Amino acid sequence: MAQPASQLWGRRTDDDDDDDDAASSIVRRSLHLGTYAMLKHAVTAAMPLLLLASSPASSNAGRVGPGDGHGQPVPVCPGCYPVVLEFGVASGRSIRMLHSLVAGTEASVHGFDTFEGLPEAWGSEDKGTYTQKGRIPKNLPSRGLDLHVGLFDDTLPSFLADQPEGMVVSLVNVDCDLYSSTVSVLSQLTPYVVPGTVFVFDEFVCHETWRTDEALAWLEWCHDQGWLFETLAVSMVSKQAVMRITEKVDLAEGSRRPNDAIPDHLAWATRVDDLYC
Repeated sequence: MAQPASQLWGRRTDDDDDDDDAASSIVRRSLHLGTYAMLKHAVTAAMPLLLLASSPASSNAGRVGPGDGHGQPVPVCPGCYPVVLEFGVASGRSIRMLHSLVAGTEASVHGFDTFEGLPEAWGSEDKGTYTQKGRIPKNLPSRGLDLHVGLFDDTLPSFLADQPEGMVVSLVNVDCDLYSSTVSVLSQLTPYVVPGTVFVFDEFVCHETWRTDEALAWLEWCHDQGWLFETLAVSMVSKQAVMRITEKVDLAEGSRRPNDAIPDHLAWATRVDDLYC
């Protein structure tokens, strides 16, 4: 005897709930593995800077500070020290991954977050979404990892001011979501970025407003600062992108390179119109 249509289509069963739970578990696992793979790729790409302080000093070695090293290979020197920065810590999942991946290098890891969720609405997400209700994530490593609690505009300036000469921003994990927050982070880090610095963007593609969020902030920053970069990886699963700074173009008046020598970074988005998955 045939089952009523309501039983076939309109009524959920315990098996349906189990299937949903299983599907959600698969998605979470895929995102976890995808995120780890992208961060591992980024750490590998940043390894020359992560090992900077332990590299043998060269004949022209010198400290790398604000404004130094642009457009040239970064000199190795015992006096330099690398940092790994994450903006948007939330539950602590990715910063734990980063801390594990850079173990054995010279890098210290620093995380920045309010732990109160989004500071403003983001697309369909309300202000406060992703909040940890002010609670610091548990089970974070006690050594080699420091958290800076508060808005980026409040915590990052004091962090940078407290760093002694020699700090090199080796790897940055940008999980800001918001255009405004990403702009704030990039603009403040500008003096400390060198060729070889690697950036990971957590929400770069494959969501409704990606063209006006982290991606736009990055492309505008590179264009305005004269940074040339290479795209090392893009994940359609985790929505992440890994970029590495390669060179700084002199943007002084009268010395700008011909247009055909300066990639129009803002045109990057026009070549990936199908990346909203």
